[in-house]
Amino acid sequence: MPHYDYAYKAGFDQTSLVNVETIVTHAPKGKITPLGSVRRKTLDKRVQSNGTRLLDWFWGAMSNDDFEDLILDIFDDWGTENADLTVDNRARDNTMHRYNVVAHTPIEGEDYTRQPNGDVEGLHLKMDVIQEIEIP
Repeated sequence: MPHYDYAYKAGFDQTSLVNVETIVTHAPKGKITPLGSVRRKTLDKRVQSNGTRLLDWFWGAMSNDDFEDLILDIFDDWGTENADLTVDNRARDNTMHRYNVVAHTPIEGEDYTRQPNGDVEGLHLKMDVIQEIEIP
């Protein structure tokens, strides 16, 4: 039984998402959806957030089998660089919101490290938010 509500499904504007914990053993630590990727103070002393919002799902450690299942489920094969997804992620109001995102295939040495036995540590699955959508 899943403990957390992080979910996804291939394609944009999906309604019936699959909980991450049905694919891998543990849910990610999902960062709260940011306002924007770049923050700057304007001349009137207000803070402005601009740019693509980046979602980051993080796993401290994951077995090689779970890692392979996750990558193949999201990207279909090891040669795909990006995938269009619909995801549920925690928002600033501490509730789950739904987003159309483009997920980027994790790169070894940059988004995770691999142990001699094949298991991975420090896995970041990064996704660019295209738009927020209503949860039906």
